[in-house]
Order: sequence, then C-alpha cells, then structure tokens
Amino acid sequence: MSRKFPIAGPIAVLLAVTLLSGCKKSDASDKDGLSQHRSKLMLAEEPTGAKGVIDTREAMPREGELVIVGKVGGRANPWTPGQASFVLADASIALESDGKHKCDDAGCAFCSKSTKQAEQQLVALVQFHGDDGKIVPIGAQELFDIGASDTVVVRGRAKVSDDGWLIVVADGLYVRR
Repeated sequence: MSRKFPIAGPIAVLLAVTLLSGCKKSDASDKDGLSQHRSKLMLAEEPTGAKGVIDTREAMPREGELVIVGKVGGRANPWTPGQASFVLADASIALESDGKHKCDDAGCAFCSKSTKQAEQQLVALVQFHGDDGKIVPIGAQELFDIGASDTVVVRGRAKVSDDGWLIVVADGLYVRR
C-alpha cells in the first residue's frame, strides 16, 4: 500500500506537524487564557472613590464592595507563585523596590506594631478569581504586568477573615503609571 500512495505518508506527517505546531503556538502565546483574563480584569480607567488600606479597614463592615488603592508589597515577596494574588500595602508605607517594607521613621506605623498587627491593619491580600470561583492560575506579575512597589487601584468585594485579615476578591485592577 505504501507504494500506491508514496506521498500520502509524508504529507500526513507534514500536515499533522503543521496542525500540532499551530496549536502549540497559540497555546504558548496565550498561556492559560492570559489575554482573556487580562482583558476581563484590567481596567482602562481608574475607578473613583478609592481608599487606602488603613482607611478601608477602619470604615469597612465585615464584608462589602470597595475600591482600594495601595502599593504591591509589605513583604519581601508579596506574590503567590502561579496565582493571580498579591499583598497590597497602604500607600503611606515606605517600600523598597522588592516590595519589602523600608523603615525611614522611628514613628513608622508598620514598625511600631507587632508584625501580625501591622500586617492586619496595613496590608490586604488581593485575589482574582476566574469564572470557576478559583484563583486565576497565572501569576499576578505576568497577568497584570506589575512589579513590587507599583501603585494599583483594585475594585472588588472584601471581607475580614475570622483571624483578622482583609481579603479582597477583586474583579478589576488599574495600574497607576
């Protein structure tokens, strides 16, 4: 049979390789729906009414809608690897370029409290969920093209966990550039 159709084998192989490489290329260019998640979650305009982490904590009931502004950081590594999640520090907190707190002042609100108290009052955990209700499985740095110490405005729904942490399940992010 191979003598009747000598070209069919190589053409089939070439076609299969072309089709597979085409699929592979599109998968690589849009890993895990990056562009789809980005277009859904990135805000073209800054939402109004943003409050800092400290003001949000003071004024917020146990749960509610909010717009919050701050800097990515508050910890040496504010990222959750492989997830659209990060730590957001109040904009008043001095941060180094890696997002870690930098103390310039003896009266620093962050340094004057124990670490847990400071984190609970001055930082929030921001998470972006997909349609399935799970955290989007793409690192926030890649998804939003942001870095530690960048100032961002986040829109979403927040709650204070039973152990006192402010958690924001976000549905939009605006990067101040």
